[in-house]
Amino acid sequence: MRRVGTDARDIDLPDSCADTVTSAWTLCTIPDLSLALAEARRILRPGGQFRFVEHSLAQTPRIQKIQNTIQPAWGPIAGGCHLNRDILQLLQQAGFEITEQTSKYAIGFPPARPWSWFITGIAVNNK
Repeated sequence: MRRVGTDARDIDLPDSCADTVTSAWTLCTIPDLSLALAEARRILRPGGQFRFVEHSLAQTPRIQKIQNTIQPAWGPIAGGCHLNRDILQLLQQAGFEITEQTSKYAIGFPPARPWSWFITGIAVNNK
């Protein structure tokens, strides 16, 4: 295992060199997420796994509306976090295949809290 502390939008590693890339609570804050996901896919070998746990756009329209409404104020006070990013859709648009995923509210938070919706899963690089 090797940890690479770098900008996710410009990773100094060769193509197809990694078996696994992990992301925990970071995809919501990366300014150019499509570029970061392209970099993750570039360094993953074919069949490599992108494992993630992230905030995401909730599945229910009522909570989505709240997330979209509070986002302009939430982002600046929460380190650039975007509660309303549809992480699964963005991973698929980047060319990943979602092979496992669980979406739920964090334990201990009432379901109406828009910042408590999260997803965990595995996306595979099928290039």
